[in-house]
Amino acid sequence: MKRILREPIFQFLILAFVIFAYFNVVQKDRPAEIEVDQIVIAENDLRVLIEQHKSIWNRLPTEDELNALIERTIQEEVMMREAIALGLDRGDAVIRARLNQKMQFFSDSAVQMLEPDDAILQAFMESNPASYMTPAKVTFEQIFLGDAIDEQDVQQALELLASGASPASLGRRGLLPKSLSQASEQNTDGTFGNGFFAQVANTKIGVWAGPVRSGFGWHLVNVGQYVPEQLPPFDHVRNKVLADWRNEQRQIVSKAQYAKFLAGYDIVKPTAATLQAVLSE
Repeated sequence: MKRILREPIFQFLILAFVIFAYFNVVQKDRPAEIEVDQIVIAENDLRVLIEQHKSIWNRLPTEDELNALIERTIQEEVMMREAIALGLDRGDAVIRARLNQKMQFFSDSAVQMLEPDDAILQAFMESNPASYMTPAKVTFEQIFLGDAIDEQDVQQALELLASGASPASLGRRGLLPKSLSQASEQNTDGTFGNGFFAQVANTKIGVWAGPVRSGFGWHLVNVGQYVPEQLPPFDHVRNKVLADWRNEQRQIVSKAQYAKFLAGYDIVKPTAATLQAVLSE
């Protein structure tokens, strides 16, 4: 069963069913056509006005206040319709953006109701591993040698360390930390300079090695542990996977919604010659 749930065609069929159901609901919820010059304040409109008043004043409106709200609503509706009749909504970027946003809200709401099986989410995670990888981390000690070094001095320091000499007895003092634990590339390079993490990660674990160049000079390093980047357990990132999966479905539904609406229009675009003529003006 899990293998079937992982199949893209099965996931597509589920999504197609949701899209189909969503568009049917949208069509059914559209208000019945009314006369152009008729404005109806229905019971649901009254409830909305009452709730809006309660949210502001923390009480029910009086009858006079409710009548005033109704009159204001009627005025807004009249002015809106007259503005549309005059074409004042055309070419207004703010209005266009707001209406587009409200249309997008419908499709987003449909996707938000989707509750995919964990097998689908895990398959989604495994098909997009880069989004969930935990970064590589390294634990190491370092000895700062300074900006200029001598090969013989470096070799001598390595031999002393191999024979059991204390790292604190070698190198130069500085403000850099003597060690980092479970440090990511971002943290390591943020402390020592770009490229330092990659050099440290490529050294042999458990022995002093170097010299390694940082943004401050040269170092000897001893790597205690290196943990490569890896895909975390699904349970640790389920919420993020669900959010990403829904976001992908939201884009699919949005495209399907637009394609459905677009099919109802006869689109007339300017010809290539017209484009060239306008561009050359």
